[in-house]
Amino acid sequence: MYGVRIEQDRIIIIEGTKEDLAGMRTAPTREQAEALGKNLLYAAHRKEFLAMTKEELDTPRARFLEEQVWGRHPEYEEYVPGEMIAKRKAALS
Repeated sequence: MYGVRIEQDRIIIIEGTKEDLAGMRTAPTREQAEALGKNLLYAAHRKEFLAMTKEELDTPRARFLEEQVWGRHPEYEEYVPGEMIAKRKAALS
């Protein structure tokens, strides 16, 4: 069994027993743990981006989060740097 957690933009995967992994999201295989980790990191980045104020959207962290969330899947939609920041600022106005 594998436990997954996110720390400082990193996916941490630990192998152990159910007792060792208490408080962590778990998966039965390493491959499933890696997929779970990617999903958790995506969700954490998106949540952090959507919680930002207008002032925080002007920071390098906001640009990093935008790239991580919307720039990772070019097969779905063309990524334009700064576009989601601009849309979020407009929504906060």
